[in-house]
Amino acid sequence: MSVLVSKAVAIVLPYIAGLFFLTTLGLGGLSVYRGEVISNLQSKMIEDQSKELKVVIDSTELAKAVGDKVQINLDSIQVQKEKTTHEVKEIIKEPIYLNVCFNDAGLSKLHETILTPFTVEPQQ
Repeated sequence: MSVLVSKAVAIVLPYIAGLFFLTTLGLGGLSVYRGEVISNLQSKMIEDQSKELKVVIDSTELAKAVGDKVQINLDSIQVQKEKTTHEVKEIIKEPIYLNVCFNDAGLSKLHETILTPFTVEPQQ
């Protein structure tokens, strides 16, 4: 019986070995193909992520630029507001019109002051 089994094994063994060899080659080739597919997918994903990241960076830079412009405008408005407030306080603290009529002698003095730079003194 052992002779019969050994002859059967001797006949079937080359076929089984060939089958294992072909299976190994097929699965190896499949794994190489899958590796290439995975590598292509990964490179596409990285490319898409870099594009998305660039858009986010550009949007962030644009938002920062707009924010800087708004801050500059707010600063200038604040400076103008403080100037105006200071001037109003000065006007209120020292009133310009002290209940003096414009037809008074003060009006003549005002005209003299205004016209002084334009008057030419006679030469001697």
